Amino acid sequence: MASMLARKVVLSAALALMCTVIVPSGQVAQGAPPGAQLLSYAKPGSASSSQDDGQCVRCTPDKLFDADSGTRWAASPTTGWVDPGWVQVDLGAPASITRVELQWESAYATGYDVQVSDDASSWHTIYATTTGHGFHEDLSVTGQGRYVRLELTKRAGQYGYSLYDVNIYGTGGDPVAPPNQAPDPDFTRLNLVWSDEFDGPAGSRPDPAKWTVETGTGQNHELQYYTDNENIAMDGQGHAVFEARKEDRGGMHYTSARLNTYGKFAFQYGRVEARIKVPDGNGMWPAFWMMGTNYFTGTGWPYDGEVDMMEVLGRNTAEAYSTIHGPQYFGGNGIGQKYTQPGGAKLSGDFHTWTADWDRSRIRFSLDGRPVFTVNKADVQATRGPWVYDHPFYVILNLAVGGDFPGNPDATTPFPAQMAVDYVRVYQSQTPPGGDGPAQTVTATVPAPPGEFSWTIDAGDHAVVLSDAVNKGSYLQSTGALKPVKVSDTRAGGPAWSVSGQVGDFTGGLSGKYLGWTPAVLSGAATAGDAVPAGIDVGNGLAEPSVLGSAPTGHAAGTATLGAGLDLRVPVDTVPGTYTTTLTLTALS
Repeated sequence: MASMLARKVVLSAALALMCTVIVPSGQVAQGAPPGAQLLSYAKPGSASSSQDDGQCVRCTPDKLFDADSGTRWAASPTTGWVDPGWVQVDLGAPASITRVELQWESAYATGYDVQVSDDASSWHTIYATTTGHGFHEDLSVTGQGRYVRLELTKRAGQYGYSLYDVNIYGTGGDPVAPPNQAPDPDFTRLNLVWSDEFDGPAGSRPDPAKWTVETGTGQNHELQYYTDNENIAMDGQGHAVFEARKEDRGGMHYTSARLNTYGKFAFQYGRVEARIKVPDGNGMWPAFWMMGTNYFTGTGWPYDGEVDMMEVLGRNTAEAYSTIHGPQYFGGNGIGQKYTQPGGAKLSGDFHTWTADWDRSRIRFSLDGRPVFTVNKADVQATRGPWVYDHPFYVILNLAVGGDFPGNPDATTPFPAQMAVDYVRVYQSQTPPGGDGPAQTVTATVPAPPGEFSWTIDAGDHAVVLSDAVNKGSYLQSTGALKPVKVSDTRAGGPAWSVSGQVGDFTGGLSGKYLGWTPAVLSGAATAGDAVPAGIDVGNGLAEPSVLGSAPTGHAAGTATLGAGLDLRVPVDTVPGTYTTTLTLTALS
């Protein structure tokens, strides 16, 4: 048969991969003087006392310098709730200090000095105040020394002292490059990087490659038991249906469903949205939300951060809530907004789309494209507590029954109750603001027999652009993501297919081997290719042909979407500039 013959379509000059390689001097804070960089990251700290007990586990001074606003130092409750106290850092070498940034816990100092020293013995004061106000304080200072100390002279209340962050900026020292932060998204140029359209046949369960099914009881005095896929199924019309039932299980009198993407998908910055139809009924509590992945690596709630894109209470489905939870603002004290539809119509009457646009400085919430609430980093730091939303988060969907927020079901509550989800989608931009490039959307179709096998590379309205390079010590690194590659194959049980890629050298003589990728299946039935590391030390990266994704002989008919994270690593002495290469993608069936 013709469809059994191998056919090859080559897309040459398919995607221009542009990378602006800038030799950086380190992480520079907004407002820092020219040339200043973060000097205190990962440096050893010490303090007059520290707390490490059930109330504050490992609240030691190193937490002030770990670039994690969800961890903190606290004075010992047995010896440190006195004046004065101190905490200090060793910058590793003499430095010129120009800025000190503090993020206080509620136990702050009204009186303190900033001091510097060459030997950690003789101290010189470069800043002093008796009117400290807690929360976020950003100090312009001038001083020289290897050691920097906060001499804490007056507590604001009866407790000791506690801080989430002490960031020292300046020049000199022996700085360690902090973790590379994801670039800010350009919300005018977004690409779909992950989604679930819930297009499975009626009765099928959630895709295990995308979702983890959570089982057991919930939090917040909820009344349901989450079952192992018994209360969720596709309806065959493009929806995942979460069903709450009145039945006994696990010591509870109700059952329901909860899914999350931890370990399968997480992201930092971008747009996340879901189209959902919520149920009516006292005690119903549908939610679409996110939590920081560091929750699973030892950072407890709410220090990991929580972002609730949508909560609706079944007792009044004319209202919805969008909220964030973090240290010092969580539970009923979270930062959020209650809102309604125009005209006050019930949200349970139809599907509605909840969206969060998330970047380094704010999170903007929308309902059906209408902005409903914006929370700004600067406002949170200045008035409520630390901003704990600068790391990867994973997505959660659930339908809870009862609890502190919605109240409990009663005789009027209809069972079973259903939450239907049309889709969940995550977008990120691959072009920094101001990036540009030619329109490049290319479709290639195998001609015979028609309609059996086709693939599309979506280049959007601009070239793929990698982020500005960050100095990682032994190399400069830029990251980005491939535009989606969609493969449609109607041949049930048909021949295998694959898509592979290869690059040439960049302009300016930069070797193509420095580019690597991590393939991923964004949707559909396929197998992602192996990750190919950038060949900065060994290996040839994508200078050699590498598989992006494939399906075996006998695969099911359908459509799969492939993607890949891109990783460019070049020598530290690379001349700053813009370098361009061509990624040639080949489809074979």
